[in-house]
Amino acid sequence: MYDDVWGEAGSYEVTVELTDTEIDGRSRASETVTISDPDEQLLGVALGSEEVGEPIGFRVGESLSDLA
Repeated sequence: MYDDVWGEAGSYEVTVELTDTEIDGRSRASETVTISDPDEQLLGVALGSEEVGEPIGFRVGESLSDLA
């Protein structure tokens, strides 16, 4: 885990770029996520998940099971 990634509650622009690979024709994604509890919340990147609705998507939760 990375401590102190979120400085405070608020909206953050997140971006991920895959090198030398694509998922459904995409290798990059960006989104604004909202963090309400920076001490507890995690950011997950979903790759090829049907539950997210995009080839590359982001999820925020308080545990790894929230991100599944």
